[in-house]
Amino acid sequence: MEYEELENPPCSKDVWEAMNIEQRKEVEDACGKKKKVDRSDRWENYPLENFKKTDEGYLTGEAIVTNVGVFRYMNYDGTFRFELRTREEVFNEDTIKSLKGKPVTNDHPSVVVDSTNVGSLAKGFTGSNVRTDPLYLAVDMTITDSALVDEIIAGKRAI
Repeated sequence: MEYEELENPPCSKDVWEAMNIEQRKEVEDACGKKKKVDRSDRWENYPLENFKKTDEGYLTGEAIVTNVGVFRYMNYDGTFRFELRTREEVFNEDTIKSLKGKPVTNDHPSVVVDSTNVGSLAKGFTGSNVRTDPLYLAVDMTITDSALVDEIIAGKRAI
């Protein structure tokens, strides 16, 4: 798929052109609400709305991080599976607590972010305010990495 064919490009043209074929294949619906599976983990990407640049050059705002619904995930072999995320799972107190004060990365790393690698992987952090509505969980976050700030301003939405 060529960049010009995308109805709602998921990123800037420069970022798209820098992707390899495998990365482009991971972009399923190209509308800023992409789903993919990386090393059997599942993760979602939602639009980053209402982010503002601070005097320090950071981006700060609220991002939707998950929601209730049926999600389509790609398996290792290229086939897809569907998983239901219920209200009970999404709005579970443990889920909500797990979102607070965590590092934010640029894309999904192939390793778990912990104290041994956070310095090289973290590009920002989530806050302690998690907002719920009938379908979504959103969390405050701050992006501190200047290169990622520039990418987000240019249209990147998968962080």
